[in-house]
Amino acid sequence: MATKKTAKAKPGRKSKPDLADRIADAALEFAAREGWASLSVPKVADALSEPLGRVIGVYPTTGRIASALLSRIDEHVLSQVQDIDDSETPRDRLFEILMIRFDALQRHRSGYEALIRGLSRRPASILKRAPALVHSMALMLIASGIDASSPFGMIRAHALTIAYGAVLRTWLADDSDDMAKTMSALDQALDRLERMQSLI
Repeated sequence: MATKKTAKAKPGRKSKPDLADRIADAALEFAAREGWASLSVPKVADALSEPLGRVIGVYPTTGRIASALLSRIDEHVLSQVQDIDDSETPRDRLFEILMIRFDALQRHRSGYEALIRGLSRRPASILKRAPALVHSMALMLIASGIDASSPFGMIRAHALTIAYGAVLRTWLADDSDDMAKTMSALDQALDRLERMQSLI
């Protein structure tokens, strides 16, 4: 795992993927091959050999699939967080947690890259998902032991969202196996936030 320290993780139990997970997986695979703009719910149903109505009943639009895929990243990161290690600084805990996030993206890089690039070409999609991304960053802060619920905490979450977006652009261009450029960009972004009115 490309982090400064290995995160404490809970062992997961393997289970048969439900239809929602299968739809999400198929969408990622399709996006990796054809691009997110080419994805449609009927194409996902066809790839899964599932009745269209069943797929629509779970995710009626590709936008809903996109939201589910992005929520998956939050769920993965939070599943790795057992407790807060007081021997680490809040800044270092946040670095580690955000790198777990980038590791999750990296494992399905082609699909998530296609998704992110596809959404970025649609300003309306970015605006629509902005509140969800701020919420995601608030969760990352809370998991790091940093306040994100007070008025100042909400400012902190918005500032982290902007910083994360900049690092995400670096990740999109980072073709290294160890994400060295991404880690460096994240380090610098958190340093800037740390210097700005103690945002972290």
